[in-house]
Amino acid sequence: QGDVAEAISFLSVFEESYAGDGELMREALGRRIGLLSRVGRYDDATAEARTMMMRFPDSAAPVIDSVLSSLDTQIQDLEHEAATELNDRRIEELKQQVAGLAQTARNLASLLASWAGEQGFNDDQMVPYRLVLARSMRLSGNADEARAILEPLMVNYGGEAQVIHEMAETYFAEGTDDSLLR
Repeated sequence: QGDVAEAISFLSVFEESYAGDGELMREALGRRIGLLSRVGRYDDATAEARTMMMRFPDSAAPVIDSVLSSLDTQIQDLEHEAATELNDRRIEELKQQVAGLAQTARNLASLLASWAGEQGFNDDQMVPYRLVLARSMRLSGNADEARAILEPLMVNYGGEAQVIHEMAETYFAEGTDDSLLR
């Protein structure tokens, strides 16, 4: 991780030197967001993503989506590790890591969904952004909010595999008798 920390530092110096070059700045911000998330500095990555969304919104959306995918994979890996762990203390540590990652994913997904909403996208174009937001809500322990996003999608896109999958995961996350029987 020393190399990653050095790269983050280098990008800060780089940005000071090339602040007037929009193309280079987009690239530097995107790389820094990825590096910050890679070393677990999620609050910093979220702050950088907000900066990038303000300065280069079209370039930021795919970078944020990539970071969200990475966070989702990390969350799944940690959840799997927690499910197979025997040490209660380690299980609690893993759950806390999942909670932190999930909150960051939620923040980033909200940022991305807000941006998408401001683009004037039609309902079909908004589906992927709503799914990402719903998934991040579910992962951060807010299955009821995920359900509120997904239920309208089920009306018009109920035949889409990803919509069905997210709805099923949300029902499972709710854990009520009613939701588990759906």
